[in-house]
Amino acid sequence: GTEVSLTAVVGEGYKFDHWSSALSSSENPTIIIMDSDKAVMAHFVHIYTLTVDVGPGGSIEVDGTALPSYPAPSTFVYGASVDLEAIPASGYEFASWGGDLTGSTNPTSMVMDGNKTITASFTLITYTLTVDVSPVGGGTVALEPSQPAGGYVAGTEVTLTAVASEGYEFAHWSEALSGSEDQTTIVTAIDSSKALTASFTKVAASPFPWWWIAVGVVIIGLVFYLQLVYFLVVRRLRG
Repeated sequence: GTEVSLTAVVGEGYKFDHWSSALSSSENPTIIIMDSDKAVMAHFVHIYTLTVDVGPGGSIEVDGTALPSYPAPSTFVYGASVDLEAIPASGYEFASWGGDLTGSTNPTSMVMDGNKTITASFTLITYTLTVDVSPVGGGTVALEPSQPAGGYVAGTEVTLTAVASEGYEFAHWSEALSGSEDQTTIVTAIDSSKALTASFTKVAASPFPWWWIAVGVVIIGLVFYLQLVYFLVVRRLRG
């Protein structure tokens, strides 16, 4: 009838799991009553540390739980399957895993058979702004800021200036833009690329022959000059 208190003392790197044989429990410490000879087995499991870290632009959920800060260590028993999900921040997208986990599958899982360190990398979302001109040769469109090789970061404000070629004038914008102002702004989308067209029209030739004015000025000047010469010559002869 003696009550015996049993305490499983955990070694470094291990975790108490359960009792077996004469005891069936996971309580520690626990009590056994001596009403016969007893044999008790204490079971321990190896524990490992999973350390997760992130680059700019996102976070990681471990088994569905968001972590308050990084790098963040968590402990798991040997053989545990851990669910991992990379959560991008606004304007970013998940790129890849690093450390003891590779690839870009998201969400994913890993088995804890040792101490693990993983990282999640994120990249800025970029979209392309495609600008066409109609008709070809009718003008050009200047972008400020100019478009980087990979496209604009989502949400970038871009100023567009339509510059007509000689003999043309700007008409209007179409597709992703509307209006007839030759300088306007557009905010790049946060979910897709954009395309727009700047339309120009040919300037009609003036029906009035303006070159007649230049010819008339020359003729009038010549007549005035001849009259002046005649006046001077006649005056000298009479003198």
